[in-house]
Amino acid sequence: MLRHLIGFAFFCATAAAPAFAEEDKAPEGVDWTLSGSAGWTHVDADGEQPFFRLGLTRTIGQGYVRGSVTYFDKTEAPGLLDTVPASTLQVSLAGGRSFGDVQVDGYASYGWRKFDPEAFRQRTGQMIEIDSDGTIAGAGLSLTYNATLGENLYLAPFVAGDINRIDIARAINVVGRGIISQKEKQTGETFSGGFTLDKGVGQRGSSIGVYAAFVTTTNSAVAIRSSAPVAAARLFGPQDVPGSNDSWVEYGGNATVALSEHFLLDFSAVRTAGFIGEDMTSFSGGARVRF
Repeated sequence: MLRHLIGFAFFCATAAAPAFAEEDKAPEGVDWTLSGSAGWTHVDADGEQPFFRLGLTRTIGQGYVRGSVTYFDKTEAPGLLDTVPASTLQVSLAGGRSFGDVQVDGYASYGWRKFDPEAFRQRTGQMIEIDSDGTIAGAGLSLTYNATLGENLYLAPFVAGDINRIDIARAINVVGRGIISQKEKQTGETFSGGFTLDKGVGQRGSSIGVYAAFVTTTNSAVAIRSSAPVAAARLFGPQDVPGSNDSWVEYGGNATVALSEHFLLDFSAVRTAGFIGEDMTSFSGGARVRF
């Protein structure tokens, strides 16, 4: 049930995700990157959810800072009594720095979620009306080692951790009897380790790559991973079993098409294997303008 309650968190990741080495590829004298992206996660036999993001990155020496805003379009999510449409707006701040071949990235994010009202009529004929909204807060850290294996061939093993908290508040109006308030809180920690293997193509910064990782979480209802190195992997989130731990493997690929030194297109797709519930496939695509 909580898969869709926290479903928007599949996409929170893209709003706050670390840049890893992508800013290091910018041409000399280029300090800013404006990025936009969109994507969705498809849950096997259980629908999908889209997102849209806009971000601005400032490169400072061997490091960077990034602010971003993400909107998650309305999708079916479990309210108290039924599934109702819900939308989310999230802001985030990320930053990182390279120390030789080691890259350190971190982020913090906060978001607001609004559910459409829901109503339920009891067998006695009495109406119950419910208004729900919520917040989500998260933070994470990742360490990546960038190794050169050959000409334009790069291996980047990583380890990462995220902590997240989700709060939902509900005003339950029992018509004729008054309003009852209800709160729900979920917290959890998620850890992952894996690698990306990328091959540079051409002289402008185009590349293709593969990705694989192992992920484990203390609470599958709050398994939000903004620290994943591939955009599509950051779109995965919770499971149907609230409060339970879980582990899984994920794999996929990514590509960057550099139309020029200043304009690039990014694509990624990732598939899970081993979820307690249904597995998922995630897709992300976007553009970057460097100036």
